[in-house]
Amino acid sequence: MRYHHLISVLLWLHLVLLAPGCGFAHRLRRFPAPAQHVVTPPAGVLASVSVLEDDQSQRPFEGEPYTEHLSRSMLVTSKSTICIEPAAPETELRILVRGVDRWSTGFHEIHAVTGARYREVADEIRFLPREISAPFLLSMRDLTNVYNGYQLVEDDLVVVELSDGESIERYVFSNRKVGLHIDPTLDLMLRTPVSDLGEGLPLLSPVLALGMAFGYRFADRNKMITNGWDLVGLQFSIGVGSSTFEGGGGQLSVGQIIDQGAFTALGGAGLRLLDAVTVQTLINLDGVVGEQTLVWTVGFGIDTIRFTQLTRNAIPRLFRDNTLSAPVDVAR
Repeated sequence: MRYHHLISVLLWLHLVLLAPGCGFAHRLRRFPAPAQHVVTPPAGVLASVSVLEDDQSQRPFEGEPYTEHLSRSMLVTSKSTICIEPAAPETELRILVRGVDRWSTGFHEIHAVTGARYREVADEIRFLPREISAPFLLSMRDLTNVYNGYQLVEDDLVVVELSDGESIERYVFSNRKVGLHIDPTLDLMLRTPVSDLGEGLPLLSPVLALGMAFGYRFADRNKMITNGWDLVGLQFSIGVGSSTFEGGGGQLSVGQIIDQGAFTALGGAGLRLLDAVTVQTLINLDGVVGEQTLVWTVGFGIDTIRFTQLTRNAIPRLFRDNTLSAPVDVAR
């Protein structure tokens, strides 16, 4: 009965916060979820819009129905091409993008795309048309090019806006990045009991390491997220530990660590999970190039860069309703 009161409090919190219909419980469930968006579907009068995949399969624009009046944004990959066939000549065209994940921004218009030229030093700037009278192909590969002045990454939105001067149609797409992706990391890890360190060393000495994470996303026939392998990647790191790998002395205070310079250069490799968690085997680099004994340990921690991005605006997202006001009928 020692923990009776603690268990009662936890059960009470569970009932209050996670009960069905609780607003906080809903916001808690959606907090770690990937970004999803619903919009009013376009009428499809001004143009016929479809998506051409890299395997030459073509899909008409059909946002997945969400409610009677809303549909989900259509998923495209970084290898897709958006095909726009205007119903009338001189249809006005605007391309807008919005960052929603790592670098959140408002919608802004894209006037040009930039990319390298084969065997040339100079980059090519290609301006997008403001009016189209014939079918126009918009390549997602161009929009995700690293030489652009903007960065279009995972879950970011692309809007194709068409107008004939009287009405406007907007086609909303969500970007899915496929293929190889490489991300810089800044990992904060703790050592685990799985090690070759011996006795008397501080178990939870933090390790701060810079690294590079490598992952690969496969796409199925419809180019959607497939089998979960995109949630697992390889990681390589180099950093420092806040205590030496060998020698006794027990737990060091912060002052002793600074005074004694008790830091060790570390190298590591392992897995990156769920785009933020890392598990790595770490070795002391002095044991490779110096005179110290080569020892190893297993570190477990988080990518602080990604963790900061994921928890941005956490308080208002969890404790505010954040619903939009009632819609107002407008001319367009």
